[in-house]
Amino acid sequence: GLSGFSLRFGDLITLLSAFFLSLHVLYTAKYARGRDMTLLTVVQFLVAGVLGFGAGLAFEPMPAFASLGYLAVFASCIALLLQNFAVAHVDPAPASLFLATESVFGVTFSVLFLGEILTGPLFAGFALIFAGIVISEYLPLRAEKKRQAVEAFGIEDDPEREA
Repeated sequence: GLSGFSLRFGDLITLLSAFFLSLHVLYTAKYARGRDMTLLTVVQFLVAGVLGFGAGLAFEPMPAFASLGYLAVFASCIALLLQNFAVAHVDPAPASLFLATESVFGVTFSVLFLGEILTGPLFAGFALIFAGIVISEYLPLRAEKKRQAVEAFGIEDDPEREA
C-alpha cells in the first residue's frame, strides 16, 4: 500500500505554501474589494522583497542580478498585480480553484517546451488536480440548479417520489 509513500522537506514546504496561498486569496477577496490593487501589490512586494533578500543573503550565493530582475518584474510583480486585481473581483472559491491550475499548466508547459517526460505519478497528480477542479465547480452548480427548481416549481429531482 503506502510503503513507498513519504513526505520530504519539499513536499512539506509545498503544503505550507498552499496553506498560505489560500489565506492570501481569502483575505484579498475579503478586504481588497474597492481598494487600490497597485498599492497592495507594492506593499506586498516590499515586505516579501526585504524578507526574501535577507534570507537570500543569509543562505544563498550571490545571484545573477539580470536574471533576478527579470524574475522579479515579470514572473512576480506583474503576475501578482494581475492576480490581485482578479481575486478582488471574484469570489474566493473560484479564484482559488483557478489558482490551483497553476501546477496543471506548469506540467503542460514543461512537457511541451522543455521535453519533460510525463511519468505515471506526474500524470496522476495532473489528473487528480483537474478532477478536483471539475468536481468543485460542477457539484455546487448542480445543487444550486436543484435548489432553484425546488423554489420555483416545487419540483424534486427524485424519481422514487413520483411513484
